[in-house]
Amino acid sequence: MKLDRGILAALGAAALFGISTPIAKPLTVQVPPLLLAGLLYLGSGLGLAVFLSGRAFVGRERLVWPRGASLLWLLGATAYNGSIAAASRPKRLGKFAFIEVPFV
Repeated sequence: MKLDRGILAALGAAALFGISTPIAKPLTVQVPPLLLAGLLYLGSGLGLAVFLSGRAFVGRERLVWPRGASLLWLLGATAYNGSIAAASRPKRLGKFAFIEVPFV
């Protein structure tokens, strides 16, 4: 069975996401969790932008930006998830933490 590059990229992203939690946990002592999450997402976006720009610069491949309906879906998903994240409230139950998400 041959794995597609997209599948390998998704598995790699899932592994890095899983590793990031234990690594970032000690940082929450010094930085508020919401600020830390924002900085991690900002760093991820900047790193991806540099990587993709570098690939386009050396002529490896052309960047394709979302257009039309794809752009609307992307913006809608981003706005919806941002509103859910802003409306969610962390809850503590013993040593476990849960996120309470209201129905929108």
